[in-house]
Amino acid sequence: MTKVILFGGGDAGGIIISDTGVRPIPPFDPAILLQLRGIGAIMQSLERIPSENMMRKVGPYVHQLSNLAIEQVEQIVGPLQGEHSLIYQDENGGFSCGATGKPPVAFGWPPSSMPQMQDLIANGVVDFNLIEFFRAAENNGIDILEAVENSEMVSQKLGITLSKQTHQDLKFLAPSQVNNIKDPVDQEIIQYLHKVLRDGRFLQTWATQPFEVSKQLGIKLSDLARDRLIAGGKSPAFLRSGRPETMFVPIAIAIIIILAPSDAELKAVRDRSNLRKF
Repeated sequence: MTKVILFGGGDAGGIIISDTGVRPIPPFDPAILLQLRGIGAIMQSLERIPSENMMRKVGPYVHQLSNLAIEQVEQIVGPLQGEHSLIYQDENGGFSCGATGKPPVAFGWPPSSMPQMQDLIANGVVDFNLIEFFRAAENNGIDILEAVENSEMVSQKLGITLSKQTHQDLKFLAPSQVNNIKDPVDQEIIQYLHKVLRDGRFLQTWATQPFEVSKQLGIKLSDLARDRLIAGGKSPAFLRSGRPETMFVPIAIAIIIILAPSDAELKAVRDRSNLRKF
């Protein structure tokens, strides 16, 4: 398995990983680095303006450009293997692509922290009443997945008004809709979310420690699912785009934030010594 990683736009070179080990490589020709920077810039623009129409028109060209970039890099270092055999990063972000012919995958840079509930509300991702809805459901002994599955009926029962868009977003997360999800990675993540909600022990770590949590739950997450979870909280998808298929991560994280115990509650549960602390 041969992989090339270029940091900082590749101006200082990078590293190549192969079956024989890891070794540094000098900077590539400036023309190739400029092409890689251009691909990265286009992909970052698509991530920040997640228009379905733009993706449909521009996506195939970006795919072709990344394949051409792979060919040129292979002319320098030799054959590459795997889905993420070329990883490029600069100050604006980056992308990975491979020798398999699949479309490139963008990633943001620098990393940012997981959003807070006020950020989700301010950006119009979640309805303010969603907080009251899930807390009321929990206080009334209503199963959380039941509330997600039948949000209209449950909200009427609780006397809480949710927007039509919120009902649609919740329906996308419902257990009955899993088989209707087109993206297999999204489907995998939502199934994982359902297990997390049923179990209840990992509400604070499900997105930040997906490998450990999935192991504790007795399930296996693919590398792509783990990567998408880790990056989900930093994604421009938190800005409502009108594409419901991009909304499940922020909506899911909003539910977790609402249901997860606060630090004070965790300390109250864990500290049962009755000793005064200094």
